[in-house]
Order: sequence, then C-alpha cells, then structure tokens
Amino acid sequence: MTRLPMRILILASLAASIAAPATSADYQVGSLKIQHPWARPAAAGGVAAGYLVINNFGGPDVLTAVETPVAKASLHRSAMAGGMATMRAMGEGLAVPAKQTVVLGPGGDHIMLAGLSHALTAGQKIPAILVFQKAGRVKIEISVETMAPQGQKSANNN
Repeated sequence: MTRLPMRILILASLAASIAAPATSADYQVGSLKIQHPWARPAAAGGVAAGYLVINNFGGPDVLTAVETPVAKASLHRSAMAGGMATMRAMGEGLAVPAKQTVVLGPGGDHIMLAGLSHALTAGQKIPAILVFQKAGRVKIEISVETMAPQGQKSANNN
C-alpha cells in the first residue's frame, strides 16, 4: 500500500473544504424535513425575516408558531395586491400540505423576528423552535447569511 505524503493529504482536504460551500443544517421530524433556515443581518432592536424550506413527505400539518430567545417571532405573509406590497400576520398558522414543499422566502411567507435583542451578523446561528400541530416542537438553528441560498430567492405560497 502506497502512503501519500502528509502535504498532499492536507492540500486535498483543504481543497475539498473550499469547494464545498458551507450550508446550514437540515432537520428531520417524522415526515417533515426542514431545510436551510436562514436570515439576513440586522440591527439590534430592529426586525429581520427568517426563511426556510419545509418538505412534507407525509400527511398534512400546520406550522403554528416559532419561538426564539432573540426576538418576538411570528409567521407573516407578504403579497402584492393592487400594485401595493402587503404583509400580514398568519394567526392561523402556515399550512404544510401532504406531499408538498412549502418555501418561506424573500417576498413571500416568512418568519418575522421583531425587537431583536442583539444585532444579527453574518456567520451567527440563532436558536429557534418550530412548533407544528402534529409533528410537535423542532429545535433548529437559523444561520445569518448575506445572500439567499439557491431556491429561496423569492416565494409566495398562495
């Protein structure tokens, strides 16, 4: 068996880590898969929006609430009506239909984070809990990122 010099192994490992972009974690609870929770940087005391993708491989569920120690979190829907952008709280929660994918993304449904206890800076992870009607409570971390990941650039789930 041939042994590669340590320098080649280190360089190969470094090249692999540079080639693979860093992504936030995915989370699985029952038939729900939550992908890439993220938010943009924001100032302390201000507001930010959280985004993610929910893939439902089973029966219908409802995302009823979001909890985080860094802000007052609520589910909001953005839409265009009569040429005007509107945003309203989704008090009834967000339906996650059976065998469907729901995207919370810029310009559409999102998690509103109001009254931030501290500034959100790129690279930070925000602890949060998603509360589903059937699947229950799911602990996640929301990555603070400057750009939208591919597939979450804009969305409106109506």
